[in-house]
Amino acid sequence: MTANEVGALVGASRSTVLRSAHALGIPVRLGGAVALSGPDEIKLVKALYEDQLIASVLQAHDIPRVPPGGPIWVRFPEPIPLIAPLVKELYWHCGAGLNHIELLTGQPAMTVRGFMHREGIPLRHPGGRSPFPRRWRTGQADDAT
Repeated sequence: MTANEVGALVGASRSTVLRSAHALGIPVRLGGAVALSGPDEIKLVKALYEDQLIASVLQAHDIPRVPPGGPIWVRFPEPIPLIAPLVKELYWHCGAGLNHIELLTGQPAMTVRGFMHREGIPLRHPGGRSPFPRRWRTGQADDAT
């Protein structure tokens, strides 16, 4: 459902729905676009692996590149174990979102969120968007430093 549809259902404005969703950590579709799947998800996974910041963190932690395509459980029959330095670097240094970390590790986004909470890794400001998509959209992901 869109934020407008949820708002109409519960009697709230679109902005109230979005603010509340962000504050509660509920995933929100970026820019109202339909969640990525198929070829678009493949492009996103490739972009994540091509990003120099992300690539350097994955290499430093010996995280293998898992080819895109297919459901996450097929790509990662054994999800990559989460460790605090890896998650903190991907999230804060690289600007990856919880869903991006899921695509890189096979760990569900909500599992990543719970892990961060348990490890004391703070989340970005509610309503804030992950910096990685901004870099990707502006063509800065390849030459990130």
